Amino acid sequence: MPIAKTDASALRQHLEELGVRTGDKVLVHARLISFGEIIGGIETVQAALMDAIGPQGTLVVPTYTFGPGDVPFDPDRSPSSGMGTLAEHVRVQPTAIRSLSPIHSHAGIGPDAGLLQRSDATLSFGPNSDLDLMRWEGFQMLQLGCGFNEGATFLHQMEAECAVPYRKEIVIQRQVVGADGISRQVDYRYFARAGDDPVINDFNPAEDIAMAEGVLGRAEAPYGYSVNISLSDLHRIAKALLSRNPTALVAKTDDRT
Repeated sequence: MPIAKTDASALRQHLEELGVRTGDKVLVHARLISFGEIIGGIETVQAALMDAIGPQGTLVVPTYTFGPGDVPFDPDRSPSSGMGTLAEHVRVQPTAIRSLSPIHSHAGIGPDAGLLQRSDATLSFGPNSDLDLMRWEGFQMLQLGCGFNEGATFLHQMEAECAVPYRKEIVIQRQVVGADGISRQVDYRYFARAGDDPVINDFNPAEDIAMAEGVLGRAEAPYGYSVNISLSDLHRIAKALLSRNPTALVAKTDDRT
């Protein structure tokens, strides 16, 4: 069977179906394999996104770095790890602004990307983190080619906000390269697993509620689907879920109900 091909026109139509509009501020996690062969490559993807949101819109991508703790994090040079080609393509743009968090940084292009350098660089999640500021500033979460279970990091932010019992805040040390080029040690707060047992997240309950409420844009891709939701709606849904059941976003297993 031949591989599906997606061109710029199909991507623009896909984004329109998701409800992406001029002036939108979007946090995008992309699984581009869902679109088969993209004609024009990663440049086509970024151009379609920027065309959809226009010059008044802002595009932000995750540029997380999960490497060894003894490797200094340089916001200007450290590549992201496992975030995909779109994230790296945006990160290296001359006009891109990157936040200073040594693990959960983001890079953005557009008039509101400056908020990424107003966040608290000493923590991954919580008040004044990248994700918290994006929610207050009216961003949407666009999962391009994937659903909540494949990159909805904002739901980890909600786990931190709701203090779920299977995670806890720890302090770890990281080396961060400053604007002067000097590496300095910082104490970094990270919301990590609380015990030795593996925790498997299942974000489908939040996605299902958003779909049922009609606040989730969804569009089919050749090999999957995309979703789009405002972070304020996702915050409301996840907070209600976790308030009723602190393990609502954890997969059910034989010994966990």
